[in-house]
Amino acid sequence: MGNLGDGVHKGDEGDPRVAVIEIIPDEIKYWVSKQSAISRTFQVAASAVIGKATAPGALRTIRKEEVSATHGGNFMQY
Repeated sequence: MGNLGDGVHKGDEGDPRVAVIEIIPDEIKYWVSKQSAISRTFQVAASAVIGKATAPGALRTIRKEEVSATHGGNFMQY
């Protein structure tokens, strides 16, 4: 968003086109893998050939309480 030159739509915090939202998740999930993409691909392909499930990494979860404990009770604060 740029300045439209009309004195109202300047692209700053006072611009009516700009809104601020706060998102507070209940949990954060992310995937961790210590293998290279080639190694993961080979592992998944080999597991598919033999018909066995594979987990080439670990799914990690951070809960709201854990984050709050490290940030003084506030989940996210700006």
